[in-house]
Amino acid sequence: MRRTASLLLLVLVALPLTAQDSTTAAPEPGVPWRTSYFPYFTVSPNDGLMGIARVLVFRQGEYGDRVSLRDAVAFEGGYSTKDAWMLRGRVDMPMLADGWRLAAHASVGKQPNFGIPDAGTARTRSEGWVDVTRRLKGPLQLAVRGAVDHQRVEGDASLYSRYPATPFASPSCPIEMLCSSASDLSISQTDVNGRAALVLDLRNREFDTQSGALIEAGFFAGSGGGEQGYHGAYGIARGWFSPRRGTRLTARVAAQGVSKTDAIGIRNEIPGWERPITIFGGPESHRGLGIGEISGRGGYLASAEIRHDILNVGEIGAITAVAFVDAVKPYSERGNPLVDPNPGYRLPSDALVNVLQPWSVGGGGGVAIRVLRSAQLLVTAARGAGVTHWYVSSGWSW
Repeated sequence: MRRTASLLLLVLVALPLTAQDSTTAAPEPGVPWRTSYFPYFTVSPNDGLMGIARVLVFRQGEYGDRVSLRDAVAFEGGYSTKDAWMLRGRVDMPMLADGWRLAAHASVGKQPNFGIPDAGTARTRSEGWVDVTRRLKGPLQLAVRGAVDHQRVEGDASLYSRYPATPFASPSCPIEMLCSSASDLSISQTDVNGRAALVLDLRNREFDTQSGALIEAGFFAGSGGGEQGYHGAYGIARGWFSPRRGTRLTARVAAQGVSKTDAIGIRNEIPGWERPITIFGGPESHRGLGIGEISGRGGYLASAEIRHDILNVGEIGAITAVAFVDAVKPYSERGNPLVDPNPGYRLPSDALVNVLQPWSVGGGGGVAIRVLRSAQLLVTAARGAGVTHWYVSSGWSW
């Protein structure tokens, strides 16, 4: 408890720096550009405690705008207690022009403990994407995304069950069928992919949402996994409802299906509108699991939350209590269920079938701290698969 209280105290000290303008650029007519420098931190079972430095160049939204920031360019860098690191940049222009918006992201980093925490599976990733949205009519929008993603995953024989159809590079073990105890297996892939989606945005506003819904459905295709590449579809529906002042009920359901492929990146991510969702496990999907703990060629996820304001001082900030339940049900390529193969051997491709795993359900609670209109830090504890995991993340889970 003392450690948790100390973390919350650090949050309260660090977050107000988001409101401090260190420099101010030459103003444009109307809304000026400003620059803020502030640190924050995240916590996860995979990466431990990560300190992050951030520089934000932005134009504040007008009172009554649907968005908190009209334009924002952010640069971040972080290093963790478990030797994870990242560098990333992000551009958000939700009011780029009448009926147009743009979001872009580029990052590079390494997670020494990706998937099951402390299992020793390491992921190094470099990626970049651009998402352009055009309003079609009213709340209906069309979003198109293009991306390049390079990933290298390294680990032991447990990678066979995680990526059963994917060829491995194993310098010390040239005969793959004899690699049941190998500790230096690796996969390296580059994926060029695209996505088109219809988005129906019925939220009352895009920051600190109180009511409404956000529904999206799209198709995607990519080059990862060899000459055949892959294709698939997804859908996400989110809803917010306030039965009384200071209390909100929120829910989300999502589904994704991917064609048979050797690609590894799409097994861990839904290419959602303006922000991909890491699946299955982590602060964006199942908070009782490690980040990407379960891998699958698509599946389902569902979450429900109740949020109640402990203290709300309007535009200045709020402290909110959160209780939630998360569930995921991934597809997994396994051998014929009537056969019990030696787990140390690769399964022949013709024996692979798509199997829907049981639901993995977890629940927990936490506290969200909001500073000004939209700067959020969410602290949660959730139990899943017999283990309790703590997360400190920026923003809401969805």
